[in-house]
Amino acid sequence: MSEEELYQEIFDAIMSRQLPPGTKLTEVTLCEIFGVKRNALRKVLSQLASKKMVELHFNRGAFVATPTVDEARDTFEVRRVLETAVVAKMAGQSPKPQLGTLRNLVKEERQCFHDKDYPGWVRRSLDFHNRLVELSGNQVMVEYVQNLVLRYPLISALYDPRSSNCCSFDEHDAILDAIESGNATLAVQCMTSHLGMVEHKLNLMGAEPAVSLEHVFRSRTVQTQPD
Repeated sequence: MSEEELYQEIFDAIMSRQLPPGTKLTEVTLCEIFGVKRNALRKVLSQLASKKMVELHFNRGAFVATPTVDEARDTFEVRRVLETAVVAKMAGQSPKPQLGTLRNLVKEERQCFHDKDYPGWVRRSLDFHNRLVELSGNQVMVEYVQNLVLRYPLISALYDPRSSNCCSFDEHDAILDAIESGNATLAVQCMTSHLGMVEHKLNLMGAEPAVSLEHVFRSRTVQTQPD
């Protein structure tokens, strides 16, 4: 298995809540499961740590990141500042950015919801915010927003663990409508309300119990084995 594949396996398990915050990523176990050397695994864990998805503790090892309550609130505060600036800029642009790709993404969100495909819904919901900021053309903004968006599954898993709540696709459509109308004030209001609703769903109840690395990854690897 390549380092890229290993990264994606662990990344997907975190994003889909299979590995909740605080889970210890035991090197020996992961190396055995994936058949990789420790150096390769450590590179991958360092990459995930740079995205704030994994925490590395000296003499203790690697753990899925556990955002504090203050960090969760700070994340949404900064997202409100950056993402409202994004939609205000886009609404004021002439001609407007092409939003067809984002419209299709919202349709996929809605379909995943109706199909009860929670992981697919989450991926598309996060992708909506990532692609929206990409259309702004501000590459510094892209880097900051995308790193902040990545933290939402961890925050949600920790402070709303038994809920399948995610972004509202109807609110995403409303944001796009405001941008297309050229109404920057309305676009800002829609984004502010949207992020506020997502934050409001958090119940700050704490994390789920620890999970077994073998259970998560052995089942995943068995499913991906060729016939």
